[in-house]
Amino acid sequence: MNEVDEALLKESDPKGLYIGPLSRYDYMMSPEEVGDFLGQSSQAVTNYLRSKELIGVKAGGRWRIPKKCLIEFMYE
Repeated sequence: MNEVDEALLKESDPKGLYIGPLSRYDYMMSPEEVGDFLGQSSQAVTNYLRSKELIGVKAGGRWRIPKKCLIEFMYE
């Protein structure tokens, strides 16, 4: 991860609650990875994405969630 990505993550996580635990994941996470982190199913994560509660990108028919968006979702 580059310095810009790290700065954006720190800005999104002012209390520093999630950056450490999320460090084992790539910056762009799958619904399965997000579900694993949240303790929810990948289907629940997909539902959050479809309802726009959680921001993600659909590429090639597969969802990807930037860590920054996941952190913002958890702070809401």
